Parts: sequence; structure tokens; C-alpha cells
Amino acid sequence: MNVEESRLRTFQNWPANAAVDPQRIAKAGFYYTGRGLEVQCFSCGGRIEEWNYGDQVMARHRRVSPSCPFVINPASSGNVPLCGAPRDVPAHPHPSTAFQSRPSGSSARLTASHGMWDQSTMFRSEAARLETFENWPIPEIVSPSQLAKSGFYYQGTGDKVRCAFCSGAVGFWEAGDDPEKEHRRHFPACPFLYNIPVGNIPLNSESSDTCSQLGVRDLNTDSTDPKLAMKELGIQSHHGPRNPIYATVESRLRTYDNWPTDVTQKPDELAAAGFYYTGNGDQVRCFHCDGGLRLWDPSDDPWMEHARWFNTCGYVTLVKGEQFVKQAIVQQTSLNTMLDSSLPSSPLRRPQNQKHTITEREIQALMGSESVVAALGTGLDVSRIKMALRQKLEQTGLPFSSADALIEAALDVQHEEFADQDLFRGDVPRSSHWRQSGQNDLDTEDQWETEEETDEDAEQESHAQQQQQRQREESDETSNEVKHLLPNNEHQPSSLQGSNAVGNPMSQSMPSLAEATNSKGPDKNGSCRQSLPLLPSMEEDLLCLEKKVSLEEENRRLKEARQCKICMDSEACVVFLPCGHLVTCVNCAPSLSDCPICRQAIKATVRTFLS
Repeated sequence: MNVEESRLRTFQNWPANAAVDPQRIAKAGFYYTGRGLEVQCFSCGGRIEEWNYGDQVMARHRRVSPSCPFVINPASSGNVPLCGAPRDVPAHPHPSTAFQSRPSGSSARLTASHGMWDQSTMFRSEAARLETFENWPIPEIVSPSQLAKSGFYYQGTGDKVRCAFCSGAVGFWEAGDDPEKEHRRHFPACPFLYNIPVGNIPLNSESSDTCSQLGVRDLNTDSTDPKLAMKELGIQSHHGPRNPIYATVESRLRTYDNWPTDVTQKPDELAAAGFYYTGNGDQVRCFHCDGGLRLWDPSDDPWMEHARWFNTCGYVTLVKGEQFVKQAIVQQTSLNTMLDSSLPSSPLRRPQNQKHTITEREIQALMGSESVVAALGTGLDVSRIKMALRQKLEQTGLPFSSADALIEAALDVQHEEFADQDLFRGDVPRSSHWRQSGQNDLDTEDQWETEEETDEDAEQESHAQQQQQRQREESDETSNEVKHLLPNNEHQPSSLQGSNAVGNPMSQSMPSLAEATNSKGPDKNGSCRQSLPLLPSMEEDLLCLEKKVSLEEENRRLKEARQCKICMDSEACVVFLPCGHLVTCVNCAPSLSDCPICRQAIKATVRTFLS
């Protein structure tokens, strides 16, 4: 694993909604172990299991293993890096010359210094990239469809195209050039060329080439990616929610007590779209993918914005469908192409994990919070606590969710100050990341599992009581109907009297009725009892009544079988894989990590529709 390319290959199953890009992690010496978010260094064996937005991978590596040979000197540790740097442009440019390339892990979100939206995010869709080639000058030399399929979009200048995923630009095309080969030759570190989730949305074509149809960009182009193939079949990979305490709509709604009244979007709309309120301005965050949005415009639709900015969120894809996500991206792409790039752009939405200026007034407003008071109680310096708050707000737009996280961040600030003063460790770079307390995450998961089991037990007990009550009512109703069918005399069998029949009323009523109709012995007064003249019709009525009760019972059981076993309200329409249980509705499925029936881990889901 000393080869960076080999390490990068291990990230094929890296969660798409992870906070850190796999190419940054591989460049820092780590490879993916395949368990959650755990990575391991090839040199020292150090492991990191949790990642947060704003993490600097090398800083985390240095903190975990300060004596790691790769950390001390990567060149002498045996590491073989990827040659992703752009080549120099010669005086006489050759065909398909690379112009420039940004680091492949650079953010495609809002740039803090310029406040402009990076177009590469808008061109994750192959259809959107293809639309940019309307005025392509050399279609007879290089096909626009091939360029778009290889990740390029046209910038409108000459024959220069740019990759939507690594921002590498290529131009001076000649006849016979293969866009994909040129892409790989100039920018071998581009994540689009590897089987890594980068958010690409391929164009549905009728080509018989499965690799082209699925948009697979693997090093072995003759093989297809099973995960992409399953996605085409409607099988969606499943990941548990990042914030399980807000997995239900009710729990998310409870966070909107102080929601600003001047915001057009209503709490019920935002909660239904998966967002809970953070308590700061109009900032909301998704319980499943942990994506945050703010600065809402009156015309913004929560579902559309959720799909547009976080198109890999499993909750949106499961509830709204893949086609809805594609439509949201294409609509935003069309809107941005109409805007003049020379004008200062203010994006429709700004993700929370971008740095923005924090005023002293905002810091002072947080000094009275419970987490700050608890941190001050430990004896930490006020200036370091303020610095930790400022860094957290600049990076995420959110305050600390717990006192432990704030204390840890303040200790990091203190550690950095001491490191700067140390002559022997003066080269330690400042780290502006924030980390969430791992113990808090474990406690939250345990609490969620306990609450889930308690809710299931309560629901099962309530369901059993309701079923017993329905059986008693049906039994009473059946007995009353049988009594009405018999003649009105005082010699009715005792088995038909009263309404407290136990078990199946039909099985008890029929034998007694036969005795009453067939008996011709003397009664108490010595008179002879006559046969009932309506015996055949009574038997038919009783048989019909018995069938009616059976049909009602069967209908009730079928209805209960189709009910969601979590909310007991909506229809169950999501199949869990690999166990195959049909248990929950689309709203409850994203909140689960294990099947509630067999407790097996959920690896994928399929949405079903009853025709």
C-alpha cells in the first residue's frame, strides 16, 4: 500500500456522503479498511475512524502518529505518489495539451474569497455537460458526446474543455484523439477515472456497451461496477443516518420552536424534507446526510434544494426517486448557464460547511450557552474558548453541539499555541478542524437503539390489546346475529344466550342449533317440541355469516401485513437487502441501520410499488 494509486483503489466502497474526499486521504498515506469510515496508514499502521467537515488529513495523521516515517519525510518512507501535476505547456503546443489543474480534492462549493459557485458541481450530470457543446467548433474531430462522457464540459473558448471533477483543462485537439485516454494521460489522479463515488450522473443511452451506458470509469474498462449496475436496477446502497436522534418527522419538528417567522418555508415542509433546525438563523441540517442549508429564498422548495445540493443523500433518493434528483440538478444547471459569469454571483443556496466571517457579536451571543458555561467551569482560558467557537462557526456555521466537543476544540487551540512556541516543533501546521466527541456519538446510538426497542415493545403490546378487543367485538356481534335468526321462544339453547362467547362463535352455535332443531322429546311441560320450519335457510344464513367473518378477518390481516412496522400508519414499500424483509415505508426506512425483524445489517434497499 505504499503506492498512492493502490491506496486510492481501496476507496471504491467509501461512503458517498463522507466529510473528506478519498483522494485527500490516500495522498496522506491512508488506505480504506472497508469498515465504516476507518482508514489505516500504510507506514505506521495508525488508524482514524471518524471524519468531520474541515478536517486536514495530514494534521490528523500527525496527531495520531507523530513519529510515523511518512509524516516525518514522505519521500524517504517508500511512498509512491500519483503524478497528478499538470505538464508544462510547450512553446509549440502538442495535441490535447493540458492547461491547468487544481488539486483533485478541492471544494466545488462556495468560495469564501469570491463568493462564486464553482461550475464543476453543476456539471456532474452528463446531460448538463453535453448541453455546453452547442457551439463546439470541431465536432468532426472530437465528438461532444465522447467529451461529455469523459467528464468534460465546454467553456466556450477555442477548443478548450474542463473536467467537472478534477478541473483539469485540455485543448488543441486533433483527429484520432480519445478524450478518455487524454484525460487519463494528463490527469491520472482525477477521481472520475477511478471507481469512486464522485456524483456523476451518466446519460441514459441505448448503447449496447454496458460500461458506456452505466458511465463506468474504472481502470479496467472491460468490467462493469456491480454497485452502479444495481443502481440502474433500482437497488440503492443503504447507509444509516448521521443524526439518528432526528430520524422521525416528529423529532425534527420539535426543533423548530424558535424558527424565524419571516422565512417562507414552513417547519412541516422542512421536516418532511429531512431537515432539522440548528437554532442559528435559518440554518437547517439533514438528519441522514448531515448536509446543511441556509439563506432561504421565498421561492425555494426544500425537497428541490435538498436534491440539488446533496444529490447523494439516500433519504432524498429513496423518498423522491432518482429521476427527481436528476431533474433538480438539470434545472439548476440550466439556470446557471443563463447567468453572466462576470457578474458577482450570489448562489441560491450556500452550504453550511463553508467558511464565512464571524463577528464578535455572534461570539458573545454564544458565551451564555450551556456548553460554554461548562467549558469555562473546567478552567479553560476565555480567549481559547472564543477562538474555538470562531473556528467552528467559520467552518460549519454551527455552534458546538456538546460541551465535550467545545472543550476538546479549546484544548486543540491551546496545544497549537504551545506547539508554535516550541522550537523543535515550530513546523507543526495549524489545524482548523473540529471533531465531534466519539463517546457522544456512541451514547446517541445506544440511546436511539434503546428508544427504538422500547417503542417496538409498546407498539406490539398495544397491537395485541387492539386485536383482542376486535375479536371480542366480532364474537359479540356474531352471537347477536345468530340470536336474531332463531324463533323468539323461551327454549333457546343456552349456548346461544349471552354475548360472552369464547373462541369461534360459529363452532359453538352450530352444534347447539342442530340439537335444538332435531330434538323432538318432551319439554318441561310434557309437550312435544316441533321442528323448526326455517332450518335450511337458517343454516345458509349462518354459513354466509361465517364466511363474512372469515373474509373480514383475512382482510384485516392483509392490511396489517402491508402496514409499516415502525410508524404503523403508512404502507410498507421498502425491501431490505440482503434479508429481503418488507417492513417499513419510505419515511421510516432511512432511519434504520438494521432490519427490525431479523436484526441483520441493511446493505441496500429496493422500493416496491403495489399495482
